[in-house]
Amino acid sequence: RSALMVSSQGADELGLGPAGSTLRTIDSIVGFAHECTKMGMGISKELTLHSIKLTDSILEETGVKNGETMRLLTSYVQSQKGLEGYETKAAMLGVARLLGELEGIEVRNPLTLMSGARELANLKHHHKLERKAMNQEKLINNPPPKLMSKEINELVYFMKFAAATYGYQALIFLNVFKHTNVNAWEVASDEHAIEALVGVPKTDLLRLVTKSEIYIPGHYVAIDRISKKVVVAIRGTMRAQDVLVDLVCEQTEFESIYDGDEIRKGKAHKGFLTAAQRLAGELHILVAEALRENPGYELVITGHSLGAGVATILTLLWARMPEFRDRNICAFAFASPCSLCPELSQAPFTKRHITAVVIGDDVVARLSLSSFKDLQRALTTVAPLTEIPNEEKVQIYKSLPRESLDQKLFSSGRVWVLDSEEHHGHHLEVNPMEFLHHIELSSSMFSVHLPSHYLQHLSDLKEALVDENDPRSWMEISKSGLL
Repeated sequence: RSALMVSSQGADELGLGPAGSTLRTIDSIVGFAHECTKMGMGISKELTLHSIKLTDSILEETGVKNGETMRLLTSYVQSQKGLEGYETKAAMLGVARLLGELEGIEVRNPLTLMSGARELANLKHHHKLERKAMNQEKLINNPPPKLMSKEINELVYFMKFAAATYGYQALIFLNVFKHTNVNAWEVASDEHAIEALVGVPKTDLLRLVTKSEIYIPGHYVAIDRISKKVVVAIRGTMRAQDVLVDLVCEQTEFESIYDGDEIRKGKAHKGFLTAAQRLAGELHILVAEALRENPGYELVITGHSLGAGVATILTLLWARMPEFRDRNICAFAFASPCSLCPELSQAPFTKRHITAVVIGDDVVARLSLSSFKDLQRALTTVAPLTEIPNEEKVQIYKSLPRESLDQKLFSSGRVWVLDSEEHHGHHLEVNPMEFLHHIELSSSMFSVHLPSHYLQHLSDLKEALVDENDPRSWMEISKSGLL
């Protein structure tokens, strides 16, 4: 039987129903609300709130089972005032639109869903083992370039800046200070946490925002006298406002430099782009003045998770400006999420300015609307496949239709994957369109995403440093167990 027939059967068994009419209705609401924005904030604010109520009603009536969630979020949104309240409501509409696009899952039998997830995880593991066997020969015949000691030191250094954005309480909870010589229980403020992790005293902390607003994630701006850098560090997801930025994952038009002076149009994650544009406006004067007051200093933007996505796009926005480009602006994006379309993600200009790091099966680096649709399709396909041979299941899984790569967003810049099982644990630079286009199901897909895990893994890699002038080949060094 064909994969599509199986998929249909699985959808029935799991209780999936189409929500096309929901999407069309929400599309019209969003479009109308956007038009009204041009007519004035006052009218559009009321219309947006009305639209959210209508959207929640539509979702409930179509059985998507997100009605209660939307109501809880809406009650929070209604308490917000001014520009932030309006933007939060607009973001909610975007989330509602995406919920309609995803075909809601109404699980009649949770055990069947769990069984399908286990079956899919098993199939993905078998597929990964096949790729691992193929990659072994490639690693021997065509060894990839390795991270140089200078690059590893930079990654460890600026991962600490990214981790410091989470605040002292989160850092203590995540046990991040174990990677330093600091006694965690002596750290009693966010400013002290930053100084403890990266050595920047309070006097060189130009701005510290710990409370997120919609499209303004937590962040700080610091002058690092040690490395002679002005550093903008952007926090990952911690509050409800951050979650909304993550969820507004619609693709929107974005122009960036491709190479030289050539500008190309592409797509970007709408939530990350909006946040980057807001930060670009709020921080421009502060950062420009800091660079003018510190001749010879360079500009670094860093972040983890959501912070990495915003840092990626903020860097591309600012790198077009001579005052920042002349200061060698660059970004270090850790647990880098899907932020740009294929063409812009791997554009020469993007790769010159951005370095992204992904560890193992980190789900965030693979999670986009399109990859989730692929996962949903695979899950409903394999759920009923309990009585057929494993080889046939693998073939059915491989034959499933998948979202086109040009419709997906990806981690951007020079993308380094560390501790990859299918590449025998080595670290290597990858093309995200080839390596990060689907979600891996594994026991570590969520836990590996934590900032503490990234800092631990990079610190371990630093301890195992091999001098970049080592005369031995990459393969000889890797066989020695040093990499």
